[in-house]
Amino acid sequence: PPPPPPPGNLGVQPGQRVAILDEANLPDGTDPNEGETIKTGSFSVVAEDGLKTLSVTADSGTVNVVVNGVFVPGTSVIEEGVVKITFDSISGPDATGKYTINVTTTLLGDFQHTGANAEQITLNFTVNIADAQGDSASGTGTVTVIDDVATAEADVDKAASGTADGNVILGTGMFNGAVDIAGADGLASPAVVGVSTTGQVTDGTGVGVAVASAKGTLILGAAGAFTYTKTDANA
Repeated sequence: PPPPPPPGNLGVQPGQRVAILDEANLPDGTDPNEGETIKTGSFSVVAEDGLKTLSVTADSGTVNVVVNGVFVPGTSVIEEGVVKITFDSISGPDATGKYTINVTTTLLGDFQHTGANAEQITLNFTVNIADAQGDSASGTGTVTVIDDVATAEADVDKAASGTADGNVILGTGMFNGAVDIAGADGLASPAVVGVSTTGQVTDGTGVGVAVASAKGTLILGAAGAFTYTKTDANA
């Protein structure tokens, strides 16, 4: 008998990004927009010999999206408790054996970004496939979550009487104060982690203690309340 044909191409391209979601669009974010918390996207796999099974694994577990060559619509996984990925439909194969899986991603809540500069977090889910010949392959899909970062607004106060006080987070008690923007994650506790009069701030220093400058002394607490005492009579 003639030898069997060689196996067809089979694979999942790693790192396929299906959506970008922004925490600012959450109800407690800085730019609430429920419609923008839901995004559609897709990823693709190649199975020249026919796609028999496709499963996806995330933090919530593993779901079977294709079973015995039949697509199962509406299955979903949840990654890190904040991103839901629903598998809506499939198209293909095309002439190269490529199948495209269409998905809907939903941002369920704010993600606890770690690190001061973690403005974007990439969440991964694993895609496993097998073809009609029993060969298998795996790869990853990704969803990017953009952090709704906090913003410290500039405040201005006067110390004509020699002292001034207020709250720099709430923007109260000052000549020209502004409320700081917490972002969807909310402010940390403590909210104030460093105080300096030089422009170079080191976390964990200067909070709740007297910080002297050439014109006066500032005491700024962890919750934003401050007292400023003028020490230069000509200031």
